[in-house]
Amino acid sequence: MLTYKEIQVLSQLIQAVEQASSKLEASLNSKNIEDTEKTKQLLVVLQKQIKQAILEIKK
Repeated sequence: MLTYKEIQVLSQLIQAVEQASSKLEASLNSKNIEDTEKTKQLLVVLQKQIKQAILEIKK
């Protein structure tokens, strides 16, 4: 059974993934190189958020 804190962290993580997915989709549809760079940065941030969430849950 998950704790309330774990559920909160997972919920925030899911929201971040959904936002990143929509931005990534928009970027892929764009031919703009600047958008591609922003997407790469977004994915790095998302990766850090996922790692942080995993650490929070392991506590």
